[in-house]
Amino acid sequence: MNSLWVGGIVLTLMINACEKRKGILMPPRSEPSSSELATNATEAGKKEMRAKTLPDTMLESGDSADDLVPLSDEEAQDLQKVKQDALNRIKKNPADKLANGTPIRGKAAALFQRGRQMMAQGNFDEAKEYYLVACQFGHVEGCHKFGWHEERLGNPSNARQFYKIACEGGLSKSCNNLGFQLEKQQQWDDALDFYARACLEKHSIGCENMKRLRDQRLKLR
Repeated sequence: MNSLWVGGIVLTLMINACEKRKGILMPPRSEPSSSELATNATEAGKKEMRAKTLPDTMLESGDSADDLVPLSDEEAQDLQKVKQDALNRIKKNPADKLANGTPIRGKAAALFQRGRQMMAQGNFDEAKEYYLVACQFGHVEGCHKFGWHEERLGNPSNARQFYKIACEGGLSKSCNNLGFQLEKQQQWDDALDFYARACLEKHSIGCENMKRLRDQRLKLR
């Protein structure tokens, strides 16, 4: 899937596209003092400890086909046409918000379910297309699923953007997953913020992650 037009979609979906940028510019020095060497060693030890305490697995599973209802051939063909028309429109103009306010938005849930069916059948690329179009039509679970599969495929930057879309749409597990991604990037404060958002929505893993990371940071101070 072309990353350029996927990126264009993200621009139209993101509620808050402004990201914090943090940086510290240090003046050059010829040689560090003994106290600076000791400080650097301490900080290195802290980073190593942080890496070791980060859980290996914390993302929620992506798909379950247990409750899927089979579609008729006519329904499947209709959804295929809706999906393809949407993808063609996206490719032509990634900034297009697609059918905003028209009855076709009612297809979002059906597109999402069709994505799950495609995934259950092993058609991963087509499943992701259905998730992407469902997301574009406002289905936040479709955004989450697309992000989850981008994560599995080794595209964490895309995953974070779609998790954020779903989190802003009220999906607590996306807030948790986004917090986990930010924690892996050692963006501690932002990770805590998203864990807290998940926890406020009564997401138990988000609450566990918030407490774990908060306690971990207090010990390292």
